[in-house]
Amino acid sequence: MRKSTVKSGLNLVSAGIVLVTLATFFHEQIAWILSLSHGSETRFVFLGLFWGGMAGCLGIVVTVAGFLRGTVNRQEITLVPAVIILVAVALLFIFLLFSSFTNSEQPRLRPGETITI
Repeated sequence: MRKSTVKSGLNLVSAGIVLVTLATFFHEQIAWILSLSHGSETRFVFLGLFWGGMAGCLGIVVTVAGFLRGTVNRQEITLVPAVIILVAVALLFIFLLFSSFTNSEQPRLRPGETITI
C-alpha cells in the first residue's frame, strides 16, 4: 500500500464531496457573494456537481490504485487526518441532506386568522 497515493485519493474524494455540497446547498449564497445572474448560478450548480463527481470518482480510482500498489520503502505518512476530514465532510453532507427533507413547522393559526392563497 502506498500511503501517499491513498492520501491523495482520500483528499480528492473529500474535495469532490465539498464541491457537491457547495453546489447543492449553498449555491444561492455563493451566487449572491459573487453577484452571479440566474443563468450563471445555474451554470455554477452544474459545474459544481460535474467537477465534484469527477473529483470523487478520480479519488476513488487513485485510492484503490494506492491500495493495490506495493510498498517500496517504509513511508512516514499518516492517513488519519485525511480520513478524519473525509468523515467530517461526509457527515456534514448527510446532515444537510436529511435536514433538507424535513420542512420547518408552520406556526399554527390563531382563532380568526385566515390563509391567503
